[in-house]
Amino acid sequence: MRNETTKHYEQHPEELKPFPDQLVVASAEGILHLPQGDEAEGVDPDRECYPAGQGVGAIDELVPAGDLVRRFVDEAEAALARSDAARA
Repeated sequence: MRNETTKHYEQHPEELKPFPDQLVVASAEGILHLPQGDEAEGVDPDRECYPAGQGVGAIDELVPAGDLVRRFVDEAEAALARSDAARA
C-alpha cells in the first residue's frame, strides 16, 4: 500500500529506523494508530502506516503447506505421547 508516508521513506531511506524503533517514530508522528484498534480517531489514510515485512529477513526456506501440516501433526502427536508418558 503506497501513500505519502511510504513515498517519503522511499525517497529518504536513511530516515528509517530498525524495528521496533520505527514504530516509536510512527506513533510519535501520529501516523500509526494500530495499537488503538478500530476505535482510533484521526486516522489519515494518506499518511497512516502499518508494520509489514519485518519478519521477511527470517525466512530461509519455503515449505509447501501440506508439509507444514504434516510437521505440525507429527509434533503434536509427539508432544501428546510425551505428556501421556509423563502421566504414567
